[in-house]
Amino acid sequence: MEFNFTDEDKKTLNVLRARCKVAGLGDGIIREFRIDENGNLDDSWYMDDFTSQTNGSTIDSYPEIDKLFYQIYENNQSYFLSPFDEYSEETSGRFMFYINFKDKIISFSSVINYYTTNESEIEGMVKVLFYRKPQAYDEFIEVYQNTTPEYRKLTFTFDGGGDSGYVENQGENEDGDSVELTGPIEDVCYEILNKEFSGWEINEGSNGRIVFDFSDVNNVTYYVDFYMHVEAADDHEYNEVLKF
Repeated sequence: MEFNFTDEDKKTLNVLRARCKVAGLGDGIIREFRIDENGNLDDSWYMDDFTSQTNGSTIDSYPEIDKLFYQIYENNQSYFLSPFDEYSEETSGRFMFYINFKDKIISFSSVINYYTTNESEIEGMVKVLFYRKPQAYDEFIEVYQNTTPEYRKLTFTFDGGGDSGYVENQGENEDGDSVELTGPIEDVCYEILNKEFSGWEINEGSNGRIVFDFSDVNNVTYYVDFYMHVEAADDHEYNEVLKF
């Protein structure tokens, strides 16, 4: 990592130090930016200020010092983005400049935001879901017997996210033929999702499949492959620093 501070750059940093001293921020401050999906700095998502590392006091940033930060970042962009390159999925995050006026050092860290999927599997008995409503179970079985009694397994997929979710209105039997999702069976699908995977339709959401086994119509079982999508974050501190 390299950056040659000009006399003008050092003057800009001295002006910032004077402002921080007057405002009582001390000798250690932080300036935070967002890193967008293209790897560029963006200050529109965060408060445009410097924060004291000792007491949390803040002062507003200003164009001259921000210009210097952008120059430092752009001159070393490949180095700063190297931790982000370790993730296969599209990433964004935050980037922090730490200025130590006493030692005349600028250090750096980042928070890498990425998406990941948590997988889980469950199985259960449909009758247990409706132990207080046996009539609902009877309706569920009746629909099955009136539509596809020759098949023992029916599979339906679901998808959710952004505060809404749905079960596909066409499923499959064990031969791969299309099966329509009818009322009582649809109700059971949503009952399973809401009971076993509360929140399956919010934020980044989830997807998966529900498999019903009708081998014993008195004790129909279900099996769910569930994939929950979540946003995670990792912290990274850079080893190299700049002296000014």
